[in-house]
Amino acid sequence: TSMNKALLVAYASALHAPSINRQRCALRASPREVVDAFTPPKGAAATAVFCPRDTWAEDVTLRSACGVCVNGADALTRVAENWSRAAADELPDFQAAASAAASVAAREVIVKYNASWTPPSAAWLLSVASAWPGVEAAPTPYADRYGQVSTFSWKGVVKLFQDAAATGRLRVPLALIEGRAILTFDDDGALTAVSDEIYFADLCRRGQLRNRRCAQDLRLFLEVCRRPPGRDAIDWADAVDDALPWRIIPGSAALDLDDNEDDIGPVLAFVGLAGLATVVLTAALLGGGC
Repeated sequence: TSMNKALLVAYASALHAPSINRQRCALRASPREVVDAFTPPKGAAATAVFCPRDTWAEDVTLRSACGVCVNGADALTRVAENWSRAAADELPDFQAAASAAASVAAREVIVKYNASWTPPSAAWLLSVASAWPGVEAAPTPYADRYGQVSTFSWKGVVKLFQDAAATGRLRVPLALIEGRAILTFDDDGALTAVSDEIYFADLCRRGQLRNRRCAQDLRLFLEVCRRPPGRDAIDWADAVDDALPWRIIPGSAALDLDDNEDDIGPVLAFVGLAGLATVVLTAALLGGGC
């Protein structure tokens, strides 16, 4: 009868259901494969979003290097978008990208990322390079000097321009922040947690970050690219100031200056060179000549 046939069909479906589920599980991509196939967003969001939105659990959490906790998929989406907007507004040449991913457990993936930009104090060198015929800017990272106390050298400044004249490349400092995100997935492959760790922040806590310029880059990254939505910028800067032991870094106090390695002779020589360069570059920027 038709009823018996329906029962047989239902029984057969139930019998084969486990094998069908096993096939689906076998076809599902692993967390590492999901991360590897993902095209990250642009801007600072690339330091927080490492897999598609539809793979997130609705109660996913992100804990930032400053201790801020973001709860929920919608909140994480807003935070990432806000970070990208803030970086675009305050750090015009900001770039970020994921550099490597590794599986450390069946449901855990570690993604390394980096972010770079021209420090505001060095932006004038980009203008110099663009106004100097035959010379181009050469972004030069200095993050490897994190353990060296910052010093100032007039001889170094003079050599910077001498090398630019000789090679056609003006070295422009490039801030570089490196971090890693620990992604945790549940048994269904949904992202449940993101733990953000920043290399310089860890070094600062251990007293190993000694370079004032690297510390300034870390502080700026946290203030701009980790500020919670709706948080007042000044209030957040105060929170960042309290989050890490900045004062153990040599030269980090507001009125501190870098040590000067030189005597007064190169200073006077540079003043003359700088005066001439200012006249030439100002004329070039104004469209005039000498």
